Amino acid sequence: MKKFFILLIGSLAITVSSAIYAIQSHLKLVNLGLEIAEMTAENKLLRKSVTQSKAKEKKAVAKTKAKARVRRAISAIPVLGTAAFAAFEYNDYRQWVEENPSGTKEQYGCEVLNITSEVFSDVANELPENIRPSRETVFAVMPTCNQTS
Repeated sequence: MKKFFILLIGSLAITVSSAIYAIQSHLKLVNLGLEIAEMTAENKLLRKSVTQSKAKEKKAVAKTKAKARVRRAISAIPVLGTAAFAAFEYNDYRQWVEENPSGTKEQYGCEVLNITSEVFSDVANELPENIRPSRETVFAVMPTCNQTS
């Protein structure tokens, strides 16, 4: 009978330790499942954020293009176009001064000239070929600037 109790207690000990191990393994699996669910939710949130950022960027680009289109249309009207051009340029200058409080008119002029020369080809290529000025012709009459922005 003593052997039976020892065998019974040994079997019980093995069963209990196996059960504890099984419970620990199950808890680890549950924890991993929760981590996966959390990572999936975070991934979804990040994807949504990226999509929203792309949409905002696309809208900002479209808005900038629309503003440029309106500026071109207004500038095409004689007299009003000249006044509008001056107003647009003055507003751009005021904004530049806010961003560069110690800047001079010459620095602004050089910055505008450098940026304009960078985008000239893109803008000129949008014009019909029969009215498109050559780069050399435009740059021959354009002032030069030795400052770097």
